[in-house]
Amino acid sequence: MAQKKGLSVTYSCDQRHANVLGDMDKLREVLTNLIGNSLKFTKEGGVTITHSVEGDMLITTIVDTGMGIAKERQPLLFQRFQQAMERTLAREAGGTGLGLYISREFIRLMGGDLWLVESVEGKGSSFAFKVPLAKAS
Repeated sequence: MAQKKGLSVTYSCDQRHANVLGDMDKLREVLTNLIGNSLKFTKEGGVTITHSVEGDMLITTIVDTGMGIAKERQPLLFQRFQQAMERTLAREAGGTGLGLYISREFIRLMGGDLWLVESVEGKGSSFAFKVPLAKAS
């Protein structure tokens, strides 16, 4: 999708870290959803994925240069069957309005959390999630 739209995708990890405690398939689903949403609502620029360690948690942040989400629509982000984009944009982009809700539930089941860091209309959005790291033995 990024190539087709001429968007950049960059990845950065600040250090080597312990393995994550979680379900690999569910983590892949969460990343696919968050990166897919970013690419879906970005027309130019790109998406940046970063990992950082805070205490015993791995923080993953996905930042895009997309259209952003209006402040008044942001409370709808993690509700079932809700889409924060205007209906015409959401319909054009596709989706059920379950992606962020399910992603947050998956992350919470793994002992973490998922949240909107920031979104500014016309400038983009950033989402982050944290999951626990395995204890060093």
